[in-house]
Amino acid sequence: MKLRIKNTRTTLSLIAIIQIIGGLLGLVFTALFLIQSKNIDFNYIIPLFLFGFSLYSGILLLQNNKIERGLILSSVLQIIQIVSFSFSNYIYRFCSGLKLSVGIKENLSPIFSLAFIKSQFSLSVSSETSFIEINIIAIIILLILIDIYKERTSIIIRN
Repeated sequence: MKLRIKNTRTTLSLIAIIQIIGGLLGLVFTALFLIQSKNIDFNYIIPLFLFGFSLYSGILLLQNNKIERGLILSSVLQIIQIVSFSFSNYIYRFCSGLKLSVGIKENLSPIFSLAFIKSQFSLSVSSETSFIEINIIAIIILLILIDIYKERTSIIIRN
């Protein structure tokens, strides 16, 4: 398929930078909220883990000897960013990096969202409106990562 920006190395570097910046911003914002709240709450552990995971996955993509592992972890990271939803008072939303999403609200009105370098996490049991969103950027990055992984593993198998 060869979905690349210039070449594979440049593409992986760009994806890594997006993940690293998204992870760093998410960690900083979560730490600031944690400091302001002045109590250690379980609700902060999940975003700290997810933004740390984003940072770690991005770093692995930049290391030549760990690219395959970085591709797998980055793919998992993209998968958990694809769908955001709220229904029956539950909400899930995670973004670490770029976001271009389309969706629909409970009143059938469309949702369009574009964000450059966004770090966001929501997991709660109180939501005002129901919605579902699909992050198009996460899908595109996932397809690129899968394509690069297939390319790299087929080269290893052929040798």
